[in-house]
Amino acid sequence: HYMVLDETACNEITLNEVALFSYSPAKASDLTLHHMVSYRNFTPILKDSSFELLIRWVIYFGVDSENC
Repeated sequence: HYMVLDETACNEITLNEVALFSYSPAKASDLTLHHMVSYRNFTPILKDSSFELLIRWVIYFGVDSENC
């Protein structure tokens, strides 16, 4: 899964964390109920229009991630 903050997004904002949210298919009738499924903090980055930021999530289900 990828999230791209292009040259026009989040400019002049210092970013230092990112989270991935999901909703439960069992409660699909209520799309306002989200659950944080992953979180990462990192060294602060001042985002500006000179670059885009690509955030990539690798998600494993029942697999030993060290051997993939």
